[in-house]
Amino acid sequence: MPISGLKAWFSEMKGLNLTGELPAEFANLANLLMIDLSRNYINGSIPRVFGQLHLTNLSLGGNLISGLIPSEIGNIDTLEELVLENNQLEGPLPVNLGNLSRLKRL
Repeated sequence: MPISGLKAWFSEMKGLNLTGELPAEFANLANLLMIDLSRNYINGSIPRVFGQLHLTNLSLGGNLISGLIPSEIGNIDTLEELVLENNQLEGPLPVNLGNLSRLKRL
């Protein structure tokens, strides 16, 4: 079944030694509330299309993710937790992260 046909509310796959890049197709999962892929070996950048999701939790800590944090992440007005530590991210935090009024953990 293609990923767009799944009806998921959360995806918790932490500490499974997963490799590869974050699939932009996660953005096709309209009911997805949480992505927890922390403590894996995921590389590449955070897809800009993740900003279209209505997540409450995006946990990607402890991977090999690089590049900038996309400003589109600041569009996820439902976001309560954004966990990105222990990666290879660079550059400034997007200014619009300050607009995330529900954010409890950064």
